[in-house]
Amino acid sequence: MVWQFDKQMDVGRQGERLLLKRWPNPIRRRYEDLKGVDFEDSYGTLIELKTDTHDPEDTPNFFIERWSDLASKKPGGPWQALEKGADLLVYLYLFKDKDGKQQEKWFRLKGLHSLTKRIEDGSMNYKVVQIPNKGWTTEGYLVPRDFIKDLVKEGLVDQG
Repeated sequence: MVWQFDKQMDVGRQGERLLLKRWPNPIRRRYEDLKGVDFEDSYGTLIELKTDTHDPEDTPNFFIERWSDLASKKPGGPWQALEKGADLLVYLYLFKDKDGKQQEKWFRLKGLHSLTKRIEDGSMNYKVVQIPNKGWTTEGYLVPRDFIKDLVKEGLVDQG
């Protein structure tokens, strides 16, 4: 199956609208640099957002994109976020539950330097997944959530 760029762009825009509504303090889209980080909150935290369309509980792994474009070695996922200067990478999963009700699940990935180093150090043990797009291939790893749980917070705010 070939990834449909336009369809995924619509999903990404939906994720952006939801982040603007749900973030716990004032946040703005950074339009001044379209190749830069996606958002900045009122504390100056720079946030990169990735949106996907499956229930993350369907698998014990996160798909962590390593190369947005494998052939040109254009970084993806947390490597891209670091290159853009992000402090935080937020993953939003939009999916329908078994009753057909729209759900959203948020994860905040912090310590991006530690995250990328840990993934690189263990990458020989991860399944590599390639996703063909029209004109390029994306590649990433299936990383067990348990392996990076200390670097991941579920939800947009800390509970308790």
